[in-house]
Amino acid sequence: MILAFQPAEETGEGAARLCADPLLATRHIDNVYAFHNLPGFAQHQIVVRPSTFACASTGVAIRLHGKTSHAAYPERGVSPANAMSDVMRMLTQLPDAYPSTFSLVTLVHAQLGDPAFGVAPGEATVMATLRSDDNATFHAMQTRLVDHVNAIADRAKLTVDLSWHEPFIAAENSTAHNQTVVNAAQSLGLEVHWLKEPMRWSEDVAEFLARWPGALFGIGSGEYHPQLHNPDYDFPDAILATAKALFCRVITHHHGR
Repeated sequence: MILAFQPAEETGEGAARLCADPLLATRHIDNVYAFHNLPGFAQHQIVVRPSTFACASTGVAIRLHGKTSHAAYPERGVSPANAMSDVMRMLTQLPDAYPSTFSLVTLVHAQLGDPAFGVAPGEATVMATLRSDDNATFHAMQTRLVDHVNAIADRAKLTVDLSWHEPFIAAENSTAHNQTVVNAAQSLGLEVHWLKEPMRWSEDVAEFLARWPGALFGIGSGEYHPQLHNPDYDFPDAILATAKALFCRVITHHHGR
């Protein structure tokens, strides 16, 4: 059994680096289990889902470069204003191309030039977050985005820099391992809640699940517990005993075979 401390979860980099470390990469791993506390669910309730438990996501920064000019002579420059609008519209419409899966693009930041009335802008930045519950759709969204951004920039005679940030693949559970969690929870008398849809947020334990079979599950923090990432959020220590008991029961299940 390996119990690993894994840093850098919030940036999507920690699990991939840990998986690449020789101390772990050279070991034979049979099963992977992990839990996440979940506000909004009854405390100690076990939250499960076969297949995709949490979505893939990534941040993208799109920087459009034209030519700055005096506001009195905008024709002497190359403004990215119209292209910026086209990029933002394209981003919000991107999920429409994938109606059979869940996908979402959230605009998180946009800036055109500087706040100066005498200057016609030559630079623009648009930042967004992409999400999907399907890894194939997620990668297709990224490819389509790059193609559309390049086409928009070409039409406007702009150059473009595009960068990806905080990447996560979807956390995909093994059906058998998910059922093991359910059986362990029921044997402990814990209530089990089956999710109808994946969590929209991302979790980088997905990197482990892409390499070895396993399951990510949730433990309820309380129906009225402050939500994740809220400034008043505090981890509910009371659920640690539940997590310990459940993990011990799962270990007993595998060693009993």
